[in-house]
Amino acid sequence: MAAPTIGVTCTLVAVMLLGCSQSPSDDDATSTSGERPVDSTDLVTVAGLVLVGPVGPPTRDDPEPGSEPLAEAQIDVLIDDDLVIVLTSDRDGRVEARLEPGGYRFVPRPHPDAMGTPAEQRIAVVQGFDEELVFEYDTGIR
Repeated sequence: MAAPTIGVTCTLVAVMLLGCSQSPSDDDATSTSGERPVDSTDLVTVAGLVLVGPVGPPTRDDPEPGSEPLAEAQIDVLIDDDLVIVLTSDRDGRVEARLEPGGYRFVPRPHPDAMGTPAEQRIAVVQGFDEELVFEYDTGIR
């Protein structure tokens, strides 16, 4: 008799878990801490550009070769040591996040096409924030 009870309990737990695993819609935005609903007008867009350079060795014609966008670079966005979101740069090196006002750390991860990683950046996100973050990876070309 114990087996049917266990089966019923497992089924009930599975149904409860499935019911709880729905993703919130855009209308149901919650804070990063999950404590209170966030009005989307409270969110601030933070944009960044991820570059890699130099793109070649110095030459007479180009003594300081520039950088180019780096795709697929990942940047962890944290509050203290708590991960909020992982940003991944697009083919144009762009990243963007909509965040609640507060203090954040942007910590780049190593990239296979670069040497080392850029330094982390700490910012205070406030309404009206319009600074673009720039992360520059090094190719190692000299």
